[in-house]
Amino acid sequence: MSSTPRSSRRNQKVKSVGEPAESRPLENNETGRRRSSRISTKVVPTVNKKPSSKSTIRRPQEVFKTTNSEFSDSDDDMPAPKKKSEKTKELLMSPTTVLAEQVGTLEEGDSESDSETEKPASPSSAQGNGALSGREDEFNTLKSWILESKSEKTSLSMYVSGQPGTGKTATTMRVLSALGKAVRSCIINCASTSTKTALFKTIFESLGLDGKPSVENFEEHVKHFTVPLVLVLDEIDHLANRKNAALYAAFQWPDTLSHKIIILGIANSIDLTERLLPKLMLTKTPKRLVFEPYTKDDIVKILNDKMKKEKAVIDAKSIELTARKVAAMSGDLRTALHIFKQQKSRLITMDEESGPPGTPVNGCRDVLGIINNVYSSPLSRAKLPLQPRILLAVSLALSSSKKSVFDRNSLYRAYYKACTALRMPPLEDDDLHSAFQTLESQSFIRLLNGGKLVLQVDAPTAKSAISDNALLDQIGMRPLTEEETSLVFAKLASFIGDNVSMLIDRNDGDYCFRNHKERVYYCSENLMRQAACISREPLLSFGTCLGKFTKSKKFHLQITALDYLAPYAKFKVWLKPNAEQQFLYGNNILKSGIARMTDGTPTHAGIVVYSMTDVPLGFGVSAKGTADSKRADPTALVVLHQCDLGEYLRNESHLN
Repeated sequence: MSSTPRSSRRNQKVKSVGEPAESRPLENNETGRRRSSRISTKVVPTVNKKPSSKSTIRRPQEVFKTTNSEFSDSDDDMPAPKKKSEKTKELLMSPTTVLAEQVGTLEEGDSESDSETEKPASPSSAQGNGALSGREDEFNTLKSWILESKSEKTSLSMYVSGQPGTGKTATTMRVLSALGKAVRSCIINCASTSTKTALFKTIFESLGLDGKPSVENFEEHVKHFTVPLVLVLDEIDHLANRKNAALYAAFQWPDTLSHKIIILGIANSIDLTERLLPKLMLTKTPKRLVFEPYTKDDIVKILNDKMKKEKAVIDAKSIELTARKVAAMSGDLRTALHIFKQQKSRLITMDEESGPPGTPVNGCRDVLGIINNVYSSPLSRAKLPLQPRILLAVSLALSSSKKSVFDRNSLYRAYYKACTALRMPPLEDDDLHSAFQTLESQSFIRLLNGGKLVLQVDAPTAKSAISDNALLDQIGMRPLTEEETSLVFAKLASFIGDNVSMLIDRNDGDYCFRNHKERVYYCSENLMRQAACISREPLLSFGTCLGKFTKSKKFHLQITALDYLAPYAKFKVWLKPNAEQQFLYGNNILKSGIARMTDGTPTHAGIVVYSMTDVPLGFGVSAKGTADSKRADPTALVVLHQCDLGEYLRNESHLN
């Protein structure tokens, strides 16, 4: 086998066309080469021929003049062509060099077949016609539905659903971009459009249509469209109301107005058409396309591509852990990209001598910290100032459950009392309103119609945001609000009348009422301060429990309040010995069991029950007054039972 290089043998064949190589030396314009580029791979021999009128002169030396001097064709720089051909071929075959681009520019006059075979594929075709990674099937489905409706001139309405972050809106945008001028598109975010009139107004403004926004004018404009109109209604579930008239009308426009209108609704709810629009089943139902959450493999592929594009260095195990966690939790690609961005921000920049430009700080442990931070509730991470925390603690104390409501006045009154108990100066006017808006902006409190307030978070989340157990304990055992005070005093006044003032103004010290776990306690202020040193949860009782508030905000007295009702009672009744046991078992009192009764007792008045030895047995409500009971039968009810001493045995576990 000959040791002569292939390029030298090719040059010898080219020289044989003219005179032999021994008869004259090589000249610059006679050196034959194989020129290669991205467009053509022809072997062009250079001989002394006159160019024809149909051909184009190609001068390789003009190309090499713009390059480095090491590629010169002179005999001094390159005595042997066989050493130069391999280097030149390598440079010419590279599609990114300036030399290859210049050669490709010179060879634009080549045949179309050569240029088509050598031309690389377009980026759009390499990426699945513009589809997102992992969403090629959904992209092709939407595109085929629209093209089929256009070609067959049939009505079409579509409903695209899926969890957030699955690429619904992005895929729709790419479909419209791929269709280009084949359709006319209009994209509307229904989050700011809730009525049918506002929807038409937005459509007319987006398309630049003339006339008053109405169904008739819209139908007239659509008739003059040369291509179909793809109307994309993003977040279409915001159009839902009591009658859902806007939703029904939107999905029926392709049938009622024109087949040139193609409706594409996008929302997160998968069963929106069945749940909110059952009447669509009687007509033509919209085509449904569900975007499934991204799988682990899809997220890994997308993150790896993004890492290569941004030239970042992230551990493969960290990326796989991120993909697995996100795919198991929600499949939201936006969350995965957010975690990836935080991982990238924690890279250490190193010197060129010490190592690569970026390496991860930690491995999977650092990724787990980022993931836990991303998936934790924003409310649990919220750091509130002191005054909004006090307002939130007061709101938590006022709300027995998440559904209970209260007004702003009661909240502010309880706040002032809490500040007094905490010995802190309260905020006034604008500052207090600003603290309230802080809670409202972070969705702790929501303002309802009619000025009512509701706590939007549960108790553990609110306590986590407050992050102060001492504050919760002091406010948890809070003073009564004005509404609660009126309810408690009204109930006490029905039994002891004006003697309620004797519970407040006492000679043996200062006494107060406190609300703790929806129970009202009556104790001295010294005992209240000692009880405030105990946290709210383990504190069961302190002082005397007078009663409790129900979920409907009604106040009921308990048997433990008998010690303060009996000494100041206005109306009393004494039982016969044979009727005491029946009353202590929780039964009502008949006329036959009454020995005597206070004169002037009215109907429905609070009454304290005594034995014949003046021992208080309980209390109840008079069913008949003194005058009526004298004329009643022996079996008639006179006193309705409420509480008795037997409850200490029967309901021992429920009494504090």
